[in-house]
This record gives sequence, structure tokens and C-alpha cells, in this order.
Amino acid sequence: MILPLALVVLATAAPAEEETRLEDGYALTLSGGVSLGSYEAGLNWTLVRLFRARMEEMLLRRRPELVGVTGASAGSINALLVAALYCETEESAARSSVDDNLLRSAWLHVGLDALLPEDPRAYRPDDAVLASSALEPVVVEVRKALFDGGIAFRPRCRLPMGLTVTRVRPLQQDLGGLRTTSQRAVLPLMFDTDAAGQVHFERQPLPGALDATDS
Repeated sequence: MILPLALVVLATAAPAEEETRLEDGYALTLSGGVSLGSYEAGLNWTLVRLFRARMEEMLLRRRPELVGVTGASAGSINALLVAALYCETEESAARSSVDDNLLRSAWLHVGLDALLPEDPRAYRPDDAVLASSALEPVVVEVRKALFDGGIAFRPRCRLPMGLTVTRVRPLQQDLGGLRTTSQRAVLPLMFDTDAAGQVHFERQPLPGALDATDS
């Protein structure tokens, strides 16, 4: 909870002259787990609103700026949604509220009954403990928002994203003469909107560290 506490402190800072205001860069990191993904949604929506607030409206000595967002598993979905809402136009953002926004609607109908179905036929061959079909409404909601006009985006908005997901088929690796497997996959992306406000994703290079490269 260090990040939210820091932002609360910033929000209560005394007003300052325009020339003395500075920007503080924050990277938002989101945990995995479906229940955590649902819990994070409300907090994430609030943080995005704070990051998007105009400097003259906030009257802060130091303005918080979102410079990157990362997430693991369910948190990677929220990371994508945070990037989308951060790049939303002012008019589009004004139509959302705490009871009606993309983060809420994406997770609203994801429940344990669908994630842990009693009927084994509801599981797919590649499923593990949870049934992936439960997340299909999330996929539909996100695709509609990003590519079918559900959200209007500001032109030339760019935000780095780091998504960590689980591979369906483990990656086979030879390390020090030993055969190992890894199910982790790291996706470094740039959320980017063009001059017309259309969303694109650019693959970014991973650092040269062995652990990152092998992922």
C-alpha cells in the first residue's frame, strides 16, 4: 500500500506556483490471482483518475505521472486496462464512474462457479485448476473497448507495459547441462495510439539479463 499512501500525501500537499511544480514518475505493479484481479479493479480505476488529473486542477507541488504499468496473470489484464483508461480521451473518461467503468465491467461476471465448475466437461484440455472459459467475458469486454469503439483514445498516447503470463506449453531449456522447463512468459509491450486514436501494441526488447531473455 506504499503507492496509494504516497499519492494521498501528494494530494494533500499545499498549492504551489506553476514554475515550482514537478512531476514524480510512478510505475504501477499489479499482483496475480483472479480474486486479487477483481479487488484491484476499483483501486486501479481511482489511481488512473488521479494520474490523469490536470495539473491546474490538482494544484500540487509535485504531480504524480504514470510512466509504466506491469502485471502478472490476472494483474496483467488489469495492467492492460489501466493503460487503456490512462490513454482515454477526456470526453470518454467523463462518461465513466466508480459504478460504470471498464475495470469494473470486465471483472463483474467472473465468479467461482465458472472458474471451478462442478462439471468436468467445462474444462478444456489446456486448463489447469481454473476453467479458462470463465475469462471469456473479460476478453470480449476488452476487445470491444480497445478495437470496437468502446473507448475513445487520445492521439499519440504511449505507455510501457510489462505482462507476465503462464505458458500453456512449458518452454524447454538447457541450463548448465540440465534440461529444465519454464511456464513463465514475459511480454514487454508499448501501448500506443496513432494520430487517429487507434490502438497499437509494439513489442519492446527485453534487457540482456539471462533470466529475462530466457523468458
